[in-house]
Amino acid sequence: MALFEPGSPCPLCGLPMLETEDTIGFSHLASSNPLILPFDDGVVHRQCISAWDQRDEFVAAWNSEAGDLALIVTPTGEVCYAAGRPVLGDILFGATVGSLMGAVVGWACCWLVGEQDIVWSGGAIGALAGAFGGAAIGARHGVKRTDATSSEIGTTVCIAYALLPALLVLLGGIGLVRGRLAGHFMLGAAFAFPMSGLLIGGVLDRIYEGILKRR
Repeated sequence: MALFEPGSPCPLCGLPMLETEDTIGFSHLASSNPLILPFDDGVVHRQCISAWDQRDEFVAAWNSEAGDLALIVTPTGEVCYAAGRPVLGDILFGATVGSLMGAVVGWACCWLVGEQDIVWSGGAIGALAGAFGGAAIGARHGVKRTDATSSEIGTTVCIAYALLPALLVLLGGIGLVRGRLAGHFMLGAAFAFPMSGLLIGGVLDRIYEGILKRR
């Protein structure tokens, strides 16, 4: 983290920064991004950067390079580090959604290709694989987020996983795989899976956001 020298000018307002004022410091990233350069290994008034008209662009740029030193914008508009954010919660939420959606997708894929004898095994394998994938998506979202409460984890997981049965339906429709759906039902059924994922994921995200807002 940058060393703070009392009396040094704020990069945004130009006024001296005092020890009694609320400031935020940034580590040295050796970045070439013009949004990051004024703050790289520097300090700024928190009020100034929180009110800056390029605040959100800066936070996104910083988070793309800073790794674990991710920033967020709180519900009150303040810029702060994500240490207080439930990144673990994002991982657990992603794993939970991934497990549930993976089980459904695994079961559906087995059914679509006519393998009724292994639908439950397919669901179990899907749940296990889905949990790992969902956790990875949750971890990435937790690091990259730019505010304290929004979530796109559920939507991302559900749409991504729903693409697999949609692909099977399309392949079955053109005869590349053996399937239950074909003909004029093919296109509608293929679109139905990702649209259902969008709806289910959106509902789960809103529930998770409500939990975060009550923290």
